[in-house]
Amino acid sequence: GAFTKSLASRGAECPILWTHDQSQPVGLGVLSDSAKGLMIRGTLDLDVQAGRDAHSRLTKRIVRGLSIGYTLPEGGAEVKDGIRQLKQIDLREVSLVAVPCNEQARVTAVKSLAGIRDFERFLHEAGWSRAEARKLAAKGWLGLDGVDEPDGETEALAWLKAQNAKRPR
Repeated sequence: GAFTKSLASRGAECPILWTHDQSQPVGLGVLSDSAKGLMIRGTLDLDVQAGRDAHSRLTKRIVRGLSIGYTLPEGGAEVKDGIRQLKQIDLREVSLVAVPCNEQARVTAVKSLAGIRDFERFLHEAGWSRAEARKLAAKGWLGLDGVDEPDGETEALAWLKAQNAKRPR
């Protein structure tokens, strides 16, 4: 709960930096504070070289650590039995790092849609059967029997969710 106030006042979005270097933003993250700790779901900016470099290092498992940049507001920490406990943290950024101070601060998954197989895997993980995912990826909306193609991205997304929801499991 140390991040709750910061997320409420600043919002859940924060920059993802390369090793705390403010001149090297590589993406944008959405944060949530849970009983397990701070969680981030991020998107790398693959339109810039720093984002592509970060993606390459993450997918090759060269870099797997996370670190946060923060300040402590007045009364944000206390010392008990010689141990400094952080009660309230004003979060500034999250960084990708090779060696995190907290060994539990790790990237748990790197996902991308670099090709049709990645798209098939994404569809299957979203609940479509392997055969349906293969057809949808290869043939598009019309690849699924008896389905009219939706108009526009919003309608397509709603259609996809509705089709997935009414399929037997």
